[in-house]
Amino acid sequence: MKLLDREVHEGTMPPRGYGLAWRKPATSTAIFYPVPLNWLASWGRSAWFRLKRHGRSSWWERSLGLEFSRGFRSGQEGAMDLADSAYDQGWREGRHALHEEMTARLGARAIPHILVATDEGACAVCWADRDHTAHRREN
Repeated sequence: MKLLDREVHEGTMPPRGYGLAWRKPATSTAIFYPVPLNWLASWGRSAWFRLKRHGRSSWWERSLGLEFSRGFRSGQEGAMDLADSAYDQGWREGRHALHEEMTARLGARAIPHILVATDEGACAVCWADRDHTAHRREN
């Protein structure tokens, strides 16, 4: 395998038909192999290092994995919170717009509805936090 590899220093072009196998950060060089073999060389090198450490990852790899998964979960939770609030807001606005349109076309008495006494005083028909006297039924 040493016959096929090319060591390329930083700032120079790799040979045509060669792909990156791994980097040497201490010397700012990269090792390139012919394109189908670069994947095998990279996998073989990482497998060799894992076997040398008896399958354990280094403390750096473990901490990177832990922080990555923690950040990923945090991002997912934040995205789900935003999606839920956007869905709820859209649902309320759509229901309110539908109710206002039905009230305008059919009249207030033609629309069956229930008023729920809530602390906020929200309308149970369109869930808006406004006083909807147009669609309230007098008992």
